Amino acid sequence: MPYTTQEYPDLVAKCYLLKISSKIEKGMKESSAIHNQIESDKPSLQIRLILRFSLSWFIFTYLEISTKSEEKDLLEGESFSIYFKNCDDR
Repeated sequence: MPYTTQEYPDLVAKCYLLKISSKIEKGMKESSAIHNQIESDKPSLQIRLILRFSLSWFIFTYLEISTKSEEKDLLEGESFSIYFKNCDDR
């Protein structure tokens, strides 16, 4: 038979506090697990950021070199066309 607040007010209050503290403890454990996962993912995130930056730098450098050579061709009177291809099309 469950305890009521009238019969055992202190016991019910303690049970309620235990439930709350166990929920808080569970939440802290989950938060800690998420934090540990994020900490372990940091090196891979850093590597991905470096790779993205390097790829972007390479693409923009290549485009700049390509554009300069096309400008030179235009100044010399040659015509050219620019074709854009969607990288997602495979």
